[in-house]
Amino acid sequence: MREAVLGGYDTKLVKFHPQEKDAEEPILALVYIATPQNPSYLGPASEEDIAAQIIVSSGCAGHNIEYLLRLADFMRYFCPQAEDKHLFSIEEALISILPCLYCTEESPEETESVPQKSKG
Repeated sequence: MREAVLGGYDTKLVKFHPQEKDAEEPILALVYIATPQNPSYLGPASEEDIAAQIIVSSGCAGHNIEYLLRLADFMRYFCPQAEDKHLFSIEEALISILPCLYCTEESPEETESVPQKSKG
């Protein structure tokens, strides 16, 4: 919905080849690719810059922090054979930045609600 409304994305129909052995045909998948016309387009960026962008971004479906963390968890638990180093590097950068957003005069024990990277 967001990509269709905001614009600034190219849409491509691509063939997705499932890894299941019983999958006979590729599945057509719709992919959105951000373009420089997109106001949120970073262009080539480090994982840290991407994480910083995610931290300040949200939409009608929720905050992008949650989207990233759920995507990384999904990939880790349901597609463990498809190691996505870029995704997990962004997740790691985001998690390293998050405690800075919760800096207070409280002791670390009082800020246990800060999300921690899951082991896996």
